[in-house]
Amino acid sequence: MKDATPEPSGNMEAELTDLSVLRRRKQHLQELSEAYQAQLSGLSPESTNTDGSSAAPISDMRTAYQCFPAKLQHISRLEQLSAAASMRELDAKRAIALLCGKHMRYFVKATSIDLGRSTSTLGMVDIDLTQEGNARKVSRQQAQLALHPDGRFLLTNIGRRTVFVNGNQVLQHHNIHLEHLSMIDLAGIRLLFMVNHLAVHRLVARSQNLVL
Repeated sequence: MKDATPEPSGNMEAELTDLSVLRRRKQHLQELSEAYQAQLSGLSPESTNTDGSSAAPISDMRTAYQCFPAKLQHISRLEQLSAAASMRELDAKRAIALLCGKHMRYFVKATSIDLGRSTSTLGMVDIDLTQEGNARKVSRQQAQLALHPDGRFLLTNIGRRTVFVNGNQVLQHHNIHLEHLSMIDLAGIRLLFMVNHLAVHRLVARSQNLVL
């Protein structure tokens, strides 16, 4: 069994270390901001609804739209604080990467690990996604995460279900390069991927014979 240590996420220090929550909120705010901007660009001061009634005052919409940059900036600061705290913890755990879910965190300490469902009949996997939530749709061996000698992480879909990374499909037997802060969706189980760049750099420098 390769080393991928799971730990409960808990309240993640009032969400300051739950980057997945912060990123989802930031994405939602960005989408709202774009929607407001699109609406504002198509409105005139005399705009009305389809039934002839007056539309919401443009000034109110502009006021709401102007609030978004400050909120996005605040979330970006929280992201920076969270990332710094997480990197310190990764170093303390001697982990090269972290997979962060809603309920669990998985500290990755090996250069190749499997993600899926552990069963009493078919054996264990390195990261058992049943600890994170309803994993009935997840294949027993759904994906493999590997660090290559060049320092890149690749995620290979070895299961029946399509995997998504940052909204991009990864079909069965295909792989994708995982960037720092990539969002992985495995049959509804969402995990935020974080890289400990310093640890990876040290590992690559020490050895030219990493497992492919």
